[in-house]
Amino acid sequence: MKHFALAIFMFFEVHLYAQELNLGAIAGIKLFSNNGLTPNAGAVLEYRLNKAIFSINNEFQFTFANNELIFTYPLYLKWIIGNNFRFCPSMGGFIRSNSNYGWLAGAGCEYRFTNKWIFFLKADLMIDYHQETMPLHSGGSGNYTIHDKSYWLAIGFKRNVLKSE
Repeated sequence: MKHFALAIFMFFEVHLYAQELNLGAIAGIKLFSNNGLTPNAGAVLEYRLNKAIFSINNEFQFTFANNELIFTYPLYLKWIIGNNFRFCPSMGGFIRSNSNYGWLAGAGCEYRFTNKWIFFLKADLMIDYHQETMPLHSGGSGNYTIHDKSYWLAIGFKRNVLKSE
């Protein structure tokens, strides 16, 4: 059993090393906000099979809105068109620490300026769904699901931690 576990670990290690794992940082703002400037910042994690045209992405974002810190966790699939200069449409979903959830769609441009470093600029449309309690005409109250749109613009960088210089 010990040799079997070692063989699986070695296969996993070799298999993982043949992939791309990009880690980075992101900073952005909400566009067209009624509450003024709404900044966010966070970390980016991208996993891509070697030479694949799709990647799985997630981010750990903190948004500062209405004197409140909101954590957002988006998970999305990104289509990669190009090599050193890339155009990348994306689509996925997200959850927030304030009980909001929703989906996102966006596009970005990336520029690989070394073998390991990537600079990117992206724009996203996020549709938030959340529950609100509203009074009923007959008295009492009811819960309704409300949705809001938000547009985000972000800039950042990523580093491939699996590729050698």
